[in-house]
This record gives sequence, C-alpha cells and structure tokens, in this order.
Amino acid sequence: MESEKIDLRIQHMDPSLYNSDLAPLPPAQRKWGWFEIFNVWSNDIQSLFGYTLAATLFISYGLNGWTVFAGIILAGIIVNVLVNLTGKPGVKYGIPYPVIARASMGVRGANFPALIRGIVAIFWYGVQTYFASTALALLFNALLDNPGGAPSWA
Repeated sequence: MESEKIDLRIQHMDPSLYNSDLAPLPPAQRKWGWFEIFNVWSNDIQSLFGYTLAATLFISYGLNGWTVFAGIILAGIIVNVLVNLTGKPGVKYGIPYPVIARASMGVRGANFPALIRGIVAIFWYGVQTYFASTALALLFNALLDNPGGAPSWA
C-alpha cells in the first residue's frame, strides 16, 4: 500500500486571524541575548513613574530609604515573575501573547485583552512621556539658572 502524502498546510487563511506578526517563530530565529533581557528588565522595572511613586512614599508616608528600597526590589521581583510566567509559552513555542490568549479566551475573545493592553499602553506611554518631559524641563531650568519658567530657547 502506497501512502498518500497529505498536505497539512493551511489552505485558506483568514487575514483577521493570521499574519506574519502572529506566526510562530522557528527555533533558529528565537535569538534572545543579554541585550533583549536587559530591555525587558529596564522597560518593566525602571521607569520615571515608578521612581516618582517611590519618592512620593518618602514624602507622603515618612518611610525611610531602606523601606522604600525594599519595596522597589520586591515589586521588581513580582513583576519579573509575572513577566516570565506570561512569556514562557511564547518562548517555548515561539508564538506571541495574543495567540496564546486564544487558548483561554477563544479566537475572537482574545481581542478583548489585546484592546485592554492597547489602552494601558497608551496611558503608560503618555505618563512616561509626561514625566520624562518634566524631568528634562527641570534639568534645563537647573542648568540655565531659570528656576521658574521654561528655557527661552526651547
């Protein structure tokens, strides 16, 4: 008996369900090194917003430096554990989070967490931009001895 070759490739792909961004990466293309790990750490843990919150704890609640430092370290550990848990299937199978969410929320239901992630990202980058621009304005004012207003050249 001659075995027939069965074509298992997807014949008709729905463009709303599949594109190159959602396709699994072959193991040869999964190249995470120290720089990518550093970027995840710096983007998730290090932020002006987080440090401003920590400074607020000093001022508002009268906490000492070691308590705030311990809180920052603990928060960093919690965030890293959660990031690693949500990223493990993506690393193992080479698929992005929106595809992983389909397993629990359904193909169309996974659009909801994607929308929520987009809204949070808009807020987060807006806050980060505000804090970064405020930090730059304070820096310029301190360097130019202009304590009350914006630099005239800006």
